[in-house]
Amino acid sequence: MRNLTISVKILLLIFLLQPEGKATPRLTVILVIDQFAYNYIPKLKSNFTCGFKKLLDNGIVFTNAHHPHGATTTATGHTAIGTGCYAKDHGITLNGWYDQEGQMVRCFDDTSDTAKVFTLDGMQDYGKSAKNLMCDGLSDQFILASKPNKKHISFSISNKPRAAIGMSGKLGKAIWFDDETGLFTSSKTFFAKMPEWLIDFNKQIDLQNLGTIEWKLFYKETGKEYDFRNINLNEENEYKFSAYKSGLIKKKGINIGDIKKINKKGKYNPKEDKFALYLRTPLANKHLLDLAQNCIEEKLNDENEMLLWISLSPLDKLGHIYGPNSIEITDMIYHLDKQIENFMKFAEKKVGNKNLLFVLTADHGVEPITEVMKKDNFSESIRIQYKPLIKKMNEIVEEKFGISKIIQGFKTSSFFMDRHEFDKLNPIKQKEITKELKIFLKKQPGVKNIWTFDELKNLNFQEFELEDFYKQQLYPKRSGDLICQPEVYCTFTKYPTGTSHRSAYEYNTHVPLFLYQKGKLEKKVINEKVWIPQLTVTLAKILNVQKPSASTFEMLPIF
Repeated sequence: MRNLTISVKILLLIFLLQPEGKATPRLTVILVIDQFAYNYIPKLKSNFTCGFKKLLDNGIVFTNAHHPHGATTTATGHTAIGTGCYAKDHGITLNGWYDQEGQMVRCFDDTSDTAKVFTLDGMQDYGKSAKNLMCDGLSDQFILASKPNKKHISFSISNKPRAAIGMSGKLGKAIWFDDETGLFTSSKTFFAKMPEWLIDFNKQIDLQNLGTIEWKLFYKETGKEYDFRNINLNEENEYKFSAYKSGLIKKKGINIGDIKKINKKGKYNPKEDKFALYLRTPLANKHLLDLAQNCIEEKLNDENEMLLWISLSPLDKLGHIYGPNSIEITDMIYHLDKQIENFMKFAEKKVGNKNLLFVLTADHGVEPITEVMKKDNFSESIRIQYKPLIKKMNEIVEEKFGISKIIQGFKTSSFFMDRHEFDKLNPIKQKEITKELKIFLKKQPGVKNIWTFDELKNLNFQEFELEDFYKQQLYPKRSGDLICQPEVYCTFTKYPTGTSHRSAYEYNTHVPLFLYQKGKLEKKVINEKVWIPQLTVTLAKILNVQKPSASTFEMLPIF
């Protein structure tokens, strides 16, 4: 009894001596590598010597982390990471959708004057904001938890606005690359004016006058680091199945004006393509990480704590062109290995390794190139061209029902109808048209399931069943009218080459997840299946803030 009393007194004394609340990191960095599929890790692990190796050797490593989405897009994935929610709750169902007026809406477009995008000396005639984001996120809760003596700040930096804004939420500061002007910029939604340090950074890198980019292989060309089957897409070392018909790794460098020669699509838009090659090189990753360093130097001080989101897009932009088995993809990952190490060293020097929480994950994976799989005897692998399907569907409806162009378009996994015309019809005719279209689509090679919005919403699946991912991605007036699930290794596309990441299969949902904080979160491998929105809830706990309001996920099993 006496020993018990002593123990109770000791526990009470420890409790009384504890500081109020848990000590939180001064700097939390969430690095999201766009299109970084998990299968790159076991494939390349033995060749990592820098940042990835440090995280794999020292961090908490999840080997079985997945996104719970049917259509794994950049906007949906980043917003899920930012909010810890399904798309049915945060509302960013796809990168874009057709509204009820039949207009294509990019997920974070905003036409209001208060959302105009900055140039160096004025404003663009278009805007960006988080108005379509329907719930709060971790950034919002982090900022709301600021204390008088410890201000919380949150910045989100990416090559893509839909990635930056999906993670910044309503209250964070989003910064992205504008591929029309070649500037890292933001909008009036997030800043009263273009920050001076951001202006200085743009002038320093001066991308408008960028000429030749040198991309050297990270390792020797003949080394084991590139000795993989199908590394160049076929045995003849050609780019037969890629969208670009020649490589970007050139001894004399890449002139960014050579997009027409490399692309060879016959269509060339200098305004759209001016920075296309730059955004597919390791230099673009370096610049974004340099910008993140500048942000830390400018904004983090002894009076605040920072939540910094960084999304690197070049791997995604490159992967769509060359596919996951190209030498370009492999070498970019090797460069990232070193670039991430450099960034981590900077951050650790700034705040100390015990005050830095570093997270690395991805927004989605990537599909193998369809023709490569077919070449490997996966005869069921099919590229489903949706434009001819739209044409035929409209012909069927016009012939049988006298209504022209009922299908307006396709986005990611969904066909969108002309709602003005369709809603005028009586319910019986609506059902007849829908039935005819479903019968037609179901007969198409590579198509597994077709649902209407209401059918999918009312179906019951097992939790985390693949079909349930499509259901959890529904949002009224944003989801399509006919939602499609392709078969394995099949993809809906308008492109004759390259690849994508638009289905619920392992290669698209399975992503890396590492957490590392010296002395607190380290040296553990977790093989249990987990879901990426759990990360957001876990970070809220670590940072001692409320979890995002609409999240229904539990914490990761790290404690």
